[in-house]
Amino acid sequence: MPAVCALALAGCGASRPTLPASCRSKVVDAVARAAARPTSAVRVVSYVANSGAPSCRYTVEEVGGRMVVVAVSADGAPQAYYRLEREIVEDSQSFTPTRLAPVPTNVPDLGLGASWFPLMSALLTSDGVRLITVTVRWPKATQASEIGLAVAAARPYLGRLHPPP
Repeated sequence: MPAVCALALAGCGASRPTLPASCRSKVVDAVARAAARPTSAVRVVSYVANSGAPSCRYTVEEVGGRMVVVAVSADGAPQAYYRLEREIVEDSQSFTPTRLAPVPTNVPDLGLGASWFPLMSALLTSDGVRLITVTVRWPKATQASEIGLAVAAARPYLGRLHPPP
């Protein structure tokens, strides 16, 4: 009976996913630097994303009063690299004579590949095992600053690269 209760609680979100301590501290440091605040000002919440992936949300109030929110998800479902590539291709397609939305921007030297998706304010990358998604909400920041913060948040989640066969 206790095992059934534990499983039921886990399904309701009572248990938190385990994230590597080094990952958490490096991302906290990056978010604190971006907001020009001490690391103690960054609030960290672990959760399970809708995809079932272990995730973490980092929130801090900037000196100007704006909130900086970074959410990182490490999805370990099969074929991570192919899912990354498919997302990039599909988001790049246009079915109208005039493109209505910006295309994903390549982010070099990150994982097996990486792109910034401007409409979602999200970075997707993969090491071949995990599909890493980093969403940045940083009011009035430049896109370059958002990408820089997303890259810093993604790096600790990337493991050894496993290129597809």
